[in-house]
Amino acid sequence: MALDNFLKRFICKDPKEHNYTKIASQKLNIFGGSFTIPSSDIDDFYRVYTKHVFEERKQAYLTEKQLDEGPILIDLDFRYDSSVEERQHTKEHIVDFIQLVLENINKIVENNGKPITCFVFEKDNVNMQDTLTKDGIHIMIHLKMDYVMKLILRKALVEEIGDIWSDIPITNTWSDVLDEKVFEGHANWQLFGSRKPGNEDYKLSCMFQCNYAKDESDTCTWNIKEEKIKPEWIMANFKQLTCRDSVQVYMPLNENMKEDYEKFSEERKRKRKVIIKNKVKLLSNISSNIQPYEIKNQEQLDEYIEDYISNLPATDYLIKEAHAYTMILPVEYWGAGSYSKWIRVGWALKNTDPRLFITWLKFSSQYAEFDYDSIPEMFDKWSNFDSYNKEGLTLRSIMYWCKSSNEKEFYEIRSKTIHYYVFYSIDHNTEFDLAMVLYQMNKDSFTCVSIKDSVWYEFISNRWQIIDDGISVRSKISTDMYNVYHKLMKQKENETLVKAPTKEDANANSEGKEQILKFVKTAALLKKTSSKNNIMKEAKEIFYDKEFYSKLNTNNYLIGCNNCIIDFNNKVHRKGKHDDYISKTTGIDYYPLSHYEKHKPEVIREIDTFMSQLFPEDELKQYMMEHLASTLLGNNENQTFNIYIGTGANGKSKLIDLMGKVLGEYKGTVPITLITQKRNSIGSTSSEVAQLIGVRYAVMQEPSNGDKINEGIMKEITGGDPIQCRALFKDSVTFIPQFKLAVATNCFPEMTATDDGTWRRVRAVEYKSKFTNNPYNDPQFPKEDYPYQYKIDPKIDEKFETWAPVFLSMLVQIAYETQGKVKDCEAVMKKSQDYRKEQDVFLEFTSSCIQTSVSGDKLKISIVKDCFKNWYSSNYGNGKNPPYKQLLDYMGKKYGRTSDGWNNISIVEL
Repeated sequence: MALDNFLKRFICKDPKEHNYTKIASQKLNIFGGSFTIPSSDIDDFYRVYTKHVFEERKQAYLTEKQLDEGPILIDLDFRYDSSVEERQHTKEHIVDFIQLVLENINKIVENNGKPITCFVFEKDNVNMQDTLTKDGIHIMIHLKMDYVMKLILRKALVEEIGDIWSDIPITNTWSDVLDEKVFEGHANWQLFGSRKPGNEDYKLSCMFQCNYAKDESDTCTWNIKEEKIKPEWIMANFKQLTCRDSVQVYMPLNENMKEDYEKFSEERKRKRKVIIKNKVKLLSNISSNIQPYEIKNQEQLDEYIEDYISNLPATDYLIKEAHAYTMILPVEYWGAGSYSKWIRVGWALKNTDPRLFITWLKFSSQYAEFDYDSIPEMFDKWSNFDSYNKEGLTLRSIMYWCKSSNEKEFYEIRSKTIHYYVFYSIDHNTEFDLAMVLYQMNKDSFTCVSIKDSVWYEFISNRWQIIDDGISVRSKISTDMYNVYHKLMKQKENETLVKAPTKEDANANSEGKEQILKFVKTAALLKKTSSKNNIMKEAKEIFYDKEFYSKLNTNNYLIGCNNCIIDFNNKVHRKGKHDDYISKTTGIDYYPLSHYEKHKPEVIREIDTFMSQLFPEDELKQYMMEHLASTLLGNNENQTFNIYIGTGANGKSKLIDLMGKVLGEYKGTVPITLITQKRNSIGSTSSEVAQLIGVRYAVMQEPSNGDKINEGIMKEITGGDPIQCRALFKDSVTFIPQFKLAVATNCFPEMTATDDGTWRRVRAVEYKSKFTNNPYNDPQFPKEDYPYQYKIDPKIDEKFETWAPVFLSMLVQIAYETQGKVKDCEAVMKKSQDYRKEQDVFLEFTSSCIQTSVSGDKLKISIVKDCFKNWYSSNYGNGKNPPYKQLLDYMGKKYGRTSDGWNNISIVEL
């Protein structure tokens, strides 16, 4: 069973009751959720989850709720200057820290000598950002403790950690490094194998067995021994790597710590009374471990805002709109001497939605003398605001202030808000107006590309993906869209109930009730099949983008991967945007080559060995690396047709298979008939050409003996000119080919063209190596004929899954430098010239029989004809000679036009 399908069985409507959550990301179109999985189903959950993450290698975004008494969890969060590019801690640092933890554990509990297991989790890379570099360590210690004992431990560690890690150049404090919320149990723990959307996962880097026993001097000390980690152990013991494993070592509280324990316990209760008194659900949709009242600086605030706003679902549009309106209020609302206006903005935000505390923070931080240490006090003030206070301030108040003080920006925001379209729709109540609301809520996520056939695309995980008949859009009418109208109706009802009308307010109250009825009426329509059908008919026209197909996959300098978009123009990798118009994917993740140089250098060496064996001559290897790197880009700088030539067992097909793993949907297979059939133009073909739209590497099937290349079609394909084609049952489309054309063959296909325009495109790449079971000892391959022989690896295909992302990174680094240009090399050009001579009888004749002469004598046409006749008969038998007119045309192009002969050339004397 798929992981998402399994989790749907345990969706938890009350977030307080959950034991697992899924982190959401609006940017990546990942939906979050809370789940309550009972203990009776937990083994099934682990089985489904481990298969999803470790066997199928798919990404997951789950966190697990801590137990009241569970293992010691430590989240170390390092911040460094942006100049730091490497990991600053070593395994020795980690061991020293674990030693410090164990020594302090001895002070807190009565050590009964039971061994303790400690797991260490790290990401592969540091996280380099514009203004800082981040790194972290997750540690799980299998010793059962309650939160009070854990906080006592944290206090000791904060005081002592700087002494053992004085060489680690952090820019934050050691108190910040040791995440207090994890010790307190307020923060969920990232389930092993999961990750935050768009981030790397924490991998199990070390496992230690810690034994407390007497040494040779009869003194009890901790002995820390590292254990080897094998994948099969992880699969068999996954439960031990979760924080909800109840099988933990227990040690009772040390009698000497009881007084400290009571003190910490009372302090914790006092804090919770202040903070939890009105613990609004500010954070259900974000991945940050900190609470807004814990923000310490501008960087944390901006990071939190970005996470918070971008992860809001479409139904929470009012929060986005309130944030936008609030941030255009002028300085008199937040600057010096603005207290009365500033506090009213806070009231209005709180009355609109309790989660808007973070907007009030951002709004307030514009003041030059804003003090981040005052945030807890602000939160306490926020928590004590009376809902629907005497002034009855709401979002409408903020909008009025904006309009009065910043009318231009107010109307710019208003014209784009969902709120505006919703209220317009209840007054007019047409399917078009409702479809317009649907569009405003989902315009960056969906597009309709065919009204007639109801073809829709949805933007998911960096790219546009086709969906069935717009079902995903339609479902949002009766879910997300309905919830918007229902929520506004409830707000209107509450306003009407709270604000008892006076005589003066009678008309306003009547209007409020009328609006409620409109909301009820409209919301009911959103649940009806017939209404939804009509809304979808209108939505097709509103969402319709007639230019979508013409824009799709047309940017030559972008290529889509599972986790990012690679931008060759700017030499960066980044998250995908809907206006990148990418639908294809390599099917693998991309990380810079430096990542693999650090973590998988052995794979780089394996690939380099593979390429060196395929192309043992350095210049040919360099040519092929540049050629393969050029297939990542859609530009056609080279306009070449590459022929991979060589008899069997030389690795041609293996390299093509590897490139298929690297390029995924960007690699296409083309029938050889595409360029061998007789036709005037490639435009007369249909699906065989249409499938090449957006493809970057097109490899043709091996030609049969006697197949003849249609040089006109070959030039058309490689020339970069627009091509018209029509897929089955589709309209004709015109596209510019992005692919590099190649064919792998044991023998050259026939090509009788004599013009330079054809042959300048041909690049013949000879595969000279042989892969055998017995190199240099196989009589079938004598060394003098096959100087490059290597041991065959019958299981090399099994390595390609591991090699593909690393090889992609190697090629990307080359493509960043070359921008798709391939430098010709002597070996390729010589082989191409040999091919031309073999195919072009006139070139072969002139190369063999004509020489430059300085005698001044004229070589007569009749002599050339006789010489060619004899030469052709000797080399090709007594078959019919090519027409003499073609010979004379060729000679005219090569040596100059003439009526009776040529000067300064003569027949080679045999």
